[in-house]
Amino acid sequence: MKRVKKLQEKGFSILEAKNAANTHFVENEREVDQFLIFANSHFRQFVDIYDYCITTTGRHLLIKIKNSSTIISAYETIQLRRNKTARFQNVNLILSNQVRMLRLRMTRWTNKNRGRKGNASIQVFRKYILDTLEEGLEHIQNVRNQGINLEQPLKKYQSLADNYEIKDIDQVKQKMSSKNRVGKRSSFLKCLRLGDYVTTHLEKWIKATLEMHSMGDESAFVMRV
Repeated sequence: MKRVKKLQEKGFSILEAKNAANTHFVENEREVDQFLIFANSHFRQFVDIYDYCITTTGRHLLIKIKNSSTIISAYETIQLRRNKTARFQNVNLILSNQVRMLRLRMTRWTNKNRGRKGNASIQVFRKYILDTLEEGLEHIQNVRNQGINLEQPLKKYQSLADNYEIKDIDQVKQKMSSKNRVGKRSSFLKCLRLGDYVTTHLEKWIKATLEMHSMGDESAFVMRV
C-alpha cells in the first residue's frame, strides 16, 4: 500500500488510526456501535464505507469517495443549516474536517462514559491507497477476518490488557467484524456497502485511484504490510 497525503474524489482509499500509548479505542460492543453511529453521521454524505476493521487499539476503514460536486454541495448545505460559512472548496480539506470532527466526537463520548480526559488517538487518520488487485484482495480478506494489526509496534507503548472491559478479545472480534454486522447497517450505518464489489468493481477502482493520485503529482511512500 502507499501512504498518501491527500484524498481524491472517487478514489478507493483506506483510513487508519491507532491509539496513543497504553490506551484503547473500544472497550465493549456498545462502543463499537457508537463509533459506527458517529461514522455514519459524519461520512454518509461524502463517502461509502465498504469494509472496516475495528479493534481495541484502532480502526481501519475502506472507503469509496463520492465525486467532488456531491461532496462540496453536501458540505455547503450542512454549513448553511448551521448558519456557518463554507470555508472549504476542496475535497481533501472537507473530508479531513469530517474526520477531525468524528475523532473529537468519539473522544468526548468515550471520555464522558469512562470518566477520563485527554485524547486516546495518536493521530487523526493516515491515508493509504492500494497498488494492485492482488494486494487489494489479500488486504480486504485481512480486514474481514480482523487481521489488521493496529497495535503500537513498541511494547512499552502497547495498550494494557487490564484496561479492557472485554476479557475475551478473540470472541468480541467477531462482533466487531463488518461481515457480522450487516443486519445493523439499516439502523445506524446507512453508508455501509457490504457487497460483491471485490469481483465487480475493485480492479477498476484501484486503477482509477492510482491514476488520480498520479495526476495530482503527490509524493507518497510505501507501507510494507
